[in-house]
Amino acid sequence: MPALLALLAVAPGAALAHPGEHHGGLLDALMHLLGEPDHLAMLLGAVVAGLLLARRGAAARARREAGRHRPD
Repeated sequence: MPALLALLAVAPGAALAHPGEHHGGLLDALMHLLGEPDHLAMLLGAVVAGLLLARRGAAARARREAGRHRPD
């Protein structure tokens, strides 16, 4: 994960965007992201994946804690 973050930190932002399409400011970019069906689908997918991973992590922590409190 740290390697990915380092790579993203040095990657030029223009290479990650749609060049020449967004001349407005932050609000225009936000409206574009929330107004395009493909962007909304990716956002929904990311939210669902995050929720599933959070549930999985919570279940793993609960199992780990339950194993620590077992009477011998």
